[in-house]
Amino acid sequence: NLPRTTATGIYNQCAIVSRDEAQPGDLIFFTRTYYCAGPVSHVGIYVGNNMMIHCGYPIHYSNIGTAYWQQHFMCFGRLP
Repeated sequence: NLPRTTATGIYNQCAIVSRDEAQPGDLIFFTRTYYCAGPVSHVGIYVGNNMMIHCGYPIHYSNIGTAYWQQHFMCFGRLP
């Protein structure tokens, strides 16, 4: 149950997990994908095998191993 919030607001409610511990359903946080007030600018849903659901336009699966996502990667998080 998350209230409407920012990407940083979601990040603040998560326990940080290592890349090795990341499981499908965990969140993946990115920084500096665009200017914003907090450290986190984008959140994806990790689905495993180096892939996430990216809610861009259009919503699609993205490979987090690309140079762009690696440049902006911050951490994985898990909601309680």
